[in-house]
Amino acid sequence: MKRILISLILLGIGGLWGSLNAQTLVTISFSTAADQTLTVSESGKLYFSDGYLYIDNGSGVPYSFLLSAISKMTFAQEEGIEDIETADLHIYPNPVSDFLRIHNNRADVYTFQLFSCEGRLLQSGKCLNDESIDMSRYAKGLYLLKIDGLTFKISKI
Repeated sequence: MKRILISLILLGIGGLWGSLNAQTLVTISFSTAADQTLTVSESGKLYFSDGYLYIDNGSGVPYSFLLSAISKMTFAQEEGIEDIETADLHIYPNPVSDFLRIHNNRADVYTFQLFSCEGRLLQSGKCLNDESIDMSRYAKGLYLLKIDGLTFKISKI
C-alpha cells in the first residue's frame, strides 16, 4: 500500500486528478476497519508529507491522516469521466478504447508519460500535436497520463 501511495506522490496528482470540472471522492479505509470519505474539487489538493496524507477539499485547511494507519484508498468521481479540456489541452475520447488523441495549444510537440494505477510507467515519449497514443494493448481500467507536468485520469474500456 505504501508503494502505491509513494507512486501517487511521484506522479504529482494534486488537484488535477481526473476531469477538471468534476469532483473526486476519496475514501480512506483504516486498519481499524473504519472508513472516511472526502470530496476533492478542482480547487482542492491531495498530497503527502512527513508520513501523513493531506486532503484539502478546497477550504485551505487540509485533513491529515497518518499513512501507517491507512490500509486502502479508493477514488471515484461524482460525475462521469468526460473528455478533458483545459485552455491548452484537449484529451479525447475519455473513456478510450483504442487510440487517445491529444490536442495541445501550447506546443507542436509535447512530452507524455502513461502510468498504471499502481504507478508503473507503461509508455513515455514525445508526440506531435494531434498525434494519437495507442491504448489498445492495455487492459480495461484507470490510467494516469502526465503531459508536460500535468496529470490526468484516463479510463480504458
